[in-house]
Amino acid sequence: MEATATYRRKNVGQVFTPVPLVKLILDFAGYTGNSIFQKHIIDNSCGEGAFLVEAVHRYCRLFLGISQNKSRLRKELATYIHGIEIDEQTYARCLQRLDDAALTYGLRNVRWDIVCANSLHIETYDGRMDFVVGNPPYVRVHNLQDNYTDVKQYAFADKGMTDLYLVFYEISFRMMRENGRMAVITPSSWLTSKAGEALRTFLAHSRKLKKVIDLGHQQAFDGVSTYTLISYFENHPEDDTLYYYVYEGSEVLPRFITRLAPSDFIIHGDFYLGTTDRLTYMRHIREGSFPRIVQVKNGFATLADNVFIGTVPTSPLTIPILKASTGVWTKGLFPYTPQGTPLTWNDIQALPTVREYFTAHREELQKHHPKDKEWHLYGRTQALRDVCKDKVAVNTLIRDAGSLKINPVAPGCGLYSGLYLLGSDYAQVRRLLETDDFLDYVALLRNYKSGGYYTFSSKALEQYINYQLNRQNGQPEK
Repeated sequence: MEATATYRRKNVGQVFTPVPLVKLILDFAGYTGNSIFQKHIIDNSCGEGAFLVEAVHRYCRLFLGISQNKSRLRKELATYIHGIEIDEQTYARCLQRLDDAALTYGLRNVRWDIVCANSLHIETYDGRMDFVVGNPPYVRVHNLQDNYTDVKQYAFADKGMTDLYLVFYEISFRMMRENGRMAVITPSSWLTSKAGEALRTFLAHSRKLKKVIDLGHQQAFDGVSTYTLISYFENHPEDDTLYYYVYEGSEVLPRFITRLAPSDFIIHGDFYLGTTDRLTYMRHIREGSFPRIVQVKNGFATLADNVFIGTVPTSPLTIPILKASTGVWTKGLFPYTPQGTPLTWNDIQALPTVREYFTAHREELQKHHPKDKEWHLYGRTQALRDVCKDKVAVNTLIRDAGSLKINPVAPGCGLYSGLYLLGSDYAQVRRLLETDDFLDYVALLRNYKSGGYYTFSSKALEQYINYQLNRQNGQPEK
C-alpha cells in the first residue's frame, strides 16, 4: 500500500489536501454564501474529492436554507459540481465520498459530473466554470512518463524542468468563464523559477493574480516536503492590485500584510512577496548596475569526494580543504599545479604514494569520469585556479545569524560544499553578512529548506555584497 502511494505521489502527483486548507481555499475563492448558488465549480485534478465534498456541503446547506425541494437540489448538484480524476481507484473513492456527503442531506442517486480522464485531453469545460479550485498534481518532467509529449505542448511548460502543476494553471485559466475565479495551492517555486517564467509573463500582462497566501516554511501535506502558496485569480480584474497574506497553521485566518502593485512585486521578471519597503530594497539589488568589486564563486566539485577529500595520503599534492557548509577543515588531494593547471598521469607517477592511492581507486574514478585520460582529476574545473588566492568561505544554508559559517581560506587551501568570495576580506564579509538586513534579503529570495532554513546562490550573494559595498562607497549606479 505504501509503495502504491509513493508511486502515485511521484508519477501521478497525488497529494491529498487537508480539510482546513480545503475550507480556506474555497473561502479564498469566494465560494461562500449566496455567491455559490447555481454557479459551476470544478476541481480538474479532484483526487478523492476533498474540495468537491466541501462544495457539496456548502451548496446543500445554502439550498436547504431556502427550499426543501430535494429533487431540484439533486439536479443542481449534478449540474454545477464538476471534477476530473485520472486514476480509476481514486475516481471511485471520490464518487463514494460525494454520495456519502449527499446522503447526509437525504439525497441518493445524484448523477455526478465527475469524469475519469486525463485533464490534459479534456476541453468540455473550457470557458464554462465560475470557480476553479484545487491542488494540482506535482510531478517533475522526468517522471511524467506517457504524458511528456502532451505536457510539453502547453505554453506554460516550455522552460526549464517543468512540473505538471504549471500546465494545470494553463488548463484552469482556459476553464474559467468571463467573470470566473480560481484559487489553487501549488509549490511557490513558480514565483522565481526558470520553469515558471512563461506563467509569470502571462500574469504580468493579464493581471489576473489578485491575492496570495504565503505558507512559507509550513508543510501543508503529510509526508510530502514542499513549500506552497495559495493563489487567487480573477479572469477580468478591476485593477492590478495584489493582496498579500501570510498563514501559519497556528493561525485561525491568514494575516493580511499589504497591497502591492505590479511595479512592487515584479522584479527583473521574477515575482517577490514582502512589504513595499523590502521589495524596493530588493529591486535596487536585483536591477541595479554597480561595479563588480567582489566575485562570488562555487567551491570545488569533484566526481568522487570520498576519494579526493578526507582520508588521503600525505604528499606534495595534499592541501588543507574546508567544508564550507560545516566550517570543518580536512585535507584533500589536489592533482593540479598551485595555479590550477591539471597534472598528467605521468606527473602523478613521479609521486609513488599518490600513484598507489589513485591506482587503488582507479576503477571507482573511471566509473565517474567521462574522459579516460583524465580519470585522476576532479572532473569539474570550478574553483581550481583560485586555490592560490586569498578567499573567504560562506555556507549557503542558513536560518539566522548564528547559522552563518564564515571562514578565511588562505592561499594554498581549497574549499568545497559552499561559496567563496574574492576581493573582500574576512572582517568585511562578517560585517556585511552577520546582519538582520542580509537575513531579510535571503528570506525574500524564498529558497526554502527544511527546518526553517533558506539557501541562496552565488549570484544572489554577489549582487547583495556588491550593492552594499558600492552604497558604502557612495558609488552611483551605472
